[in-house]
Amino acid sequence: SEVLVVKASGTARQPITVKAANPRKAVFTRKGQAGRIDGSFVRVEGLVFDSRYGDCTCVRAAGKGIQFVDCEVRRAGTADGKSGGDGLQFFDSADCLVEKCYI
Repeated sequence: SEVLVVKASGTARQPITVKAANPRKAVFTRKGQAGRIDGSFVRVEGLVFDSRYGDCTCVRAAGKGIQFVDCEVRRAGTADGKSGGDGLQFFDSADCLVEKCYI
């Protein structure tokens, strides 16, 4: 029920990697934001984020060289359509990658 928060930066040659031991078996789920990346050169691999239709973006990323690989982002925003959120939002970011993800 905790938010995954990364507030550190790696380098282009040595990114910080947050990886599930078993792809798509590690799930961050809560009503609202499930993940936040505030750093550059971070690779997130094989994780699932579920905001349970909370009233904000499910995963927000800010930084350079952020990569989401083989991840899943589910139930973003709200089901009623009155307030909203995105599944995956890049804010003030550059040179990012989303690969083999289900959003």
